[in-house]
Amino acid sequence: MSSGGAGAAPAGGGAGAGVARMGGEGAAAVVAPGAGAAVGAPALAPPALVALEGVAEREGEIVATVRIDARVRGEDGGAHGQGGECAEGRERLQSRVVLVKAGAGVTRNELEAAVLSPPVVAWLQQMVAGNGLLGAQGGCDGAKCALNGITVQSVDMFGSKKVGFVKFKADVVDVATGAKLPGIVFARGPAVGIFMLLRAVQAGGDGQAHSHTDYVVLTEQARVPVGRVLLEMPAGMLDGNHGEFVGTAAKEVKEETGITVRHDHLINLTAFLGPSTGQQMLPSPGGCDEGILLFLYRATVSAARIARLQGRQTGLRHEGELIKVHVRPLSSIWRQSADCKVLAAVALYQNALREGLLMDEFPPLEEEDGGSSGGE
Repeated sequence: MSSGGAGAAPAGGGAGAGVARMGGEGAAAVVAPGAGAAVGAPALAPPALVALEGVAEREGEIVATVRIDARVRGEDGGAHGQGGECAEGRERLQSRVVLVKAGAGVTRNELEAAVLSPPVVAWLQQMVAGNGLLGAQGGCDGAKCALNGITVQSVDMFGSKKVGFVKFKADVVDVATGAKLPGIVFARGPAVGIFMLLRAVQAGGDGQAHSHTDYVVLTEQARVPVGRVLLEMPAGMLDGNHGEFVGTAAKEVKEETGITVRHDHLINLTAFLGPSTGQQMLPSPGGCDEGILLFLYRATVSAARIARLQGRQTGLRHEGELIKVHVRPLSSIWRQSADCKVLAAVALYQNALREGLLMDEFPPLEEEDGGSSGGE
């Protein structure tokens, strides 16, 4: 279940968004704790409340009215109200109303589902966060950009009720110049990837020291968007609450490689990034909202285990996936995979080792029966 693959689990917005009816037909509120603050908003302000106030027809168009309530605060402690004034030492509630139109072929139900979907809610929350395009980061200068409206162009559902992908066009302009910013967004939500390293230890003979080779576990999958087969990092879409993505990632690895991963052996490589980055990798920010968390898994195995993993077929056939597992030397993987997750993980891993943020530790591989394979 790789990121972007057929049958990938739907995005969960990384926050486990909840929906509560507010009164009135089509009115609802969505709160996704942590989504707005995850990218390092000043003073760690709570995420905005995104509310769907109603859906109606206007001049032949289906239009949703969305209200965004955000608590805003400048880095200097000044809060920004609707008029942009500062009030030292306190936050202030700032409300915005955004009209979201249904594009050609998008139904009323699809429009409402899209507005309430975790990826769109998280996008709106980030837009109004302290460091967002509509935020007021730094002093009391006011917002950098303005959001004049959104047009939902397509909605892809995972099953009958879950929104998978939403493509929309946001009308965003630079406040100072009035220039329009490129605003086409493919919203899919966050994902996780596991950088799986296996150390094959070989005993030395005649008093020689043990030697070892580090390998990377990759999956081979056909990718229709690029028209070819790729070697990739095991990955998947988030589909649980904010605190459950580690378990989801471990499940993905087991499905794709047959290896059971212990949760306490996962290390978040993207956590080594600075707070201003959001501590996630953005593979295509020019058109997609996807942010990827990269986790490191390390284990010691025998050379025989490496041989068995080579060419192993895994995957969930009922979801249309057929995945082949490859095990490649870590030393050469940077030249063998075009997957940005792999390339980013190699850089993060090697730099973390060099700077002493990681120890060179490879525990024995945990088997499902509780044993280990380190001495196979």
